[in-house]
Amino acid sequence: MTERRFRVEGALDAGARVPLSSAAGKHARVLRLAVGADVVLFDGRGAEAEAILVSTGDAPMAEVRLVRATRERWHVVLVVGVPKAAALDPLLRGATEAGASEIRLFEAERSVVHADGDRAARKLERWARIVEEAARQSERGLVPPLSLHRSLPEAIADRVMDTRLVGLDARRGSDVRLVLRPPCPASMLVLGPEGGLTDRELALLESSGAVIARAPLPVLRVETAATLLTGLAALAVDVADATPEDRQMR
Repeated sequence: MTERRFRVEGALDAGARVPLSSAAGKHARVLRLAVGADVVLFDGRGAEAEAILVSTGDAPMAEVRLVRATRERWHVVLVVGVPKAAALDPLLRGATEAGASEIRLFEAERSVVHADGDRAARKLERWARIVEEAARQSERGLVPPLSLHRSLPEAIADRVMDTRLVGLDARRGSDVRLVLRPPCPASMLVLGPEGGLTDRELALLESSGAVIARAPLPVLRVETAATLLTGLAALAVDVADATPEDRQMR
């Protein structure tokens, strides 16, 4: 059913008729979906619905049958220094698939890619499409918000209370598995671009209350590290919050 998942902007209320975007309508035509086809709609904020196509062509529309909330137990904010272009696309896809609740990019001291003004807006629009497509393909009801920040302090400034702040370094710090083991509903993971965070950035994180941690693995590419550590943080919370029935199934 993954191919038949479409993001919509309208309210997902049972019985409502919700228009599909032009892009979604084009995709439906590529799939040769006809009136009466079963589809899944999601709003990108955690709700999804079973629906049926009631019109195609230039004004595709679906009628909502059953609405359900998709609640993720974890809240993992990934903060990453902007890497080279070749690494950023797979990073966004992998982190979204692994469960990132939000992705914040910032211009790190070692970032070599910079974007200003209209150029930044165009890049963000393209990156947001990658995130949305990854969320659709991985059947998530939530599309992680994506933002671009001028500096590390700006990127970590807005965080919810009791968020666990973790700075990742390839060679020093506590074992990240131990850092993430105590259950914490919200984590903010900070990674540098190629070459990692500088000593000054690590010191800034520590002064902001962060724990510096490392993955006891060979040195990873930034896109691999982002995906792996996001999934690890999400799983740590998911397992901690699992019901007894869930644990028996696991």
